[in-house]
Amino acid sequence: GGEDQSTAEENQKIVKPPYIREKEARTFLTEKVSFRLAKEVFLSVAENKTSMPPKTYLAFPGQNKDFRAMPAYFQGAKGAGCGIKWIGVFPDNAARGVPTVNGTILLNSPDTGLLLAILEANVITAMRTGAAAAVATHYLANPRPRKLAIVGSGLQAEFQLKAMAAMYNFESISAWGFRAGEANFFCKKLKPSNLRLTPVARIQECVADADIIVTCTSSRQPLIQKEWVKKGAHINAIGAEMGVDGFDALM
Repeated sequence: GGEDQSTAEENQKIVKPPYIREKEARTFLTEKVSFRLAKEVFLSVAENKTSMPPKTYLAFPGQNKDFRAMPAYFQGAKGAGCGIKWIGVFPDNAARGVPTVNGTILLNSPDTGLLLAILEANVITAMRTGAAAAVATHYLANPRPRKLAIVGSGLQAEFQLKAMAAMYNFESISAWGFRAGEANFFCKKLKPSNLRLTPVARIQECVADADIIVTCTSSRQPLIQKEWVKKGAHINAIGAEMGVDGFDALM
């Protein structure tokens, strides 16, 4: 009897964790909030208040796809948190008309280990990548940049652009895309944001006189030559963690 009562009391304390969809996450995770959180996390890393083991890959032998597990613990100014991001990269999904990257975050209590929430992670991942680049730009770039160049006009480019535009009032923004019409589509999609966006056909024209250059590409071939980049320009090479950055080796 006593054991059954104890189990019942414990079950009452366990609340079903919420499932947070991307649309809902977007309502509270703005560019400015993401920047503040990324800045706090980088500070905690420097102060050894985090634990983040290397990313673990689950490969499918002989197949062009994998899963990646990324656990982490974080001690911030307002408390601690821990969890894991489980993300699948399935390039062949493009032919099926479904996303090639799909992620889920499990958020746990660092005190009890109980599951607190399940979050769809695609938008959160894109926001985090944009915020990390924004923090680097904030500390390393010219504090009064006039031109932004976006090389690559896919999904991540949109989040990079919004992260940069939340920090600076650019006089001009150039965008280049791999496929014909991609940059035009990108600029039309973001036209309601009232940003001074211009699609360009040549990368050299895109990066010319740019104070900040953001490459959102997985290209394994050099796309940007050293002589195209103005002195003092700041570069955020998204994709460089995979041994890819799209830049001339002389850079």
